[in-house]
Amino acid sequence: MKREDEFKLYLKKKFKPKTVTNYLTYCKSIEKSMNNKDMDDIIVDYKMLSAVKDNLLLKGYSKEYISGLNAYLKFAFSAATKLSTTSEILVNSKFYYVTRSKDVLLTSEVKFVCETLEQEYAHIVRFAEELFNKAGFGFIPIVVSNEMPDECEKILGRFFGSVKPYIEIYYRNFDSYDAAVIKNCLAHEYLHYLHFIYAGMEYDNAKKELKEGMADFFAFIYSINLNGKDDFKIAKNRYNRWKRDFASYWPYASALYFLQICGNEMKYSTKYDNYVKYGCIGKFLQVFLSTEHPYDAYLAMLH
Repeated sequence: MKREDEFKLYLKKKFKPKTVTNYLTYCKSIEKSMNNKDMDDIIVDYKMLSAVKDNLLLKGYSKEYISGLNAYLKFAFSAATKLSTTSEILVNSKFYYVTRSKDVLLTSEVKFVCETLEQEYAHIVRFAEELFNKAGFGFIPIVVSNEMPDECEKILGRFFGSVKPYIEIYYRNFDSYDAAVIKNCLAHEYLHYLHFIYAGMEYDNAKKELKEGMADFFAFIYSINLNGKDDFKIAKNRYNRWKRDFASYWPYASALYFLQICGNEMKYSTKYDNYVKYGCIGKFLQVFLSTEHPYDAYLAMLH
């Protein structure tokens, strides 16, 4: 830790010497689990706690182990220089997780997008927790913005991995304000967040085919799991696009690899359990849990 001496003084005011030593040892073990990244770089304020907790949960640490972060977090929050945040360019709203950039007016369409995102967010997080068999995944801010400029193809959303990760949703790029499309889009971007916190510094080294393939497959099975007519339509559209553009320039089509098991390809199904039985979900989990080593994860996806 860059500020280990400061942290010691902080702890000595509150704890006995043995407890101080235990906390320092604990924090160093946290740094090691986060690819030897310094605690001061990991946590700059309370908003980072969620991302750090999610990373440790995915790595198999217990809730009790993770709860020990609070002492360092209080210290870091009180001692660190406050950085500018995304919220400075946002408009306050009644929504807890979702907000909008200043140039986005609260029209009926924008309100519908915000409400859908807000309502669906917890369902996506719970789905991820069940899929990875982990509890306590966090929420990061969602910003509703105008359409993305200078893109060859309309981008519905984008994940920004940084000290304070967040998701942007480009509401004007939706062909129609369909709740099923919005849900699928958010699920896709949330998987990018999970990939980011699990892989750490290796996230940026992963091939785009790996990033987008995993995110699109996660969104696909989420839509299937919702078991709704409109959600099936979105899932089938994605599947058809993967088939059409597989092995092309379009990185999202790499999601089709998760349907290819031992040389055979599973056909589209509206039954979530079929993807479990065929081994598609298992392959996805195997690839995801290999992403600390991007090349190995990419090879696992191809095979």
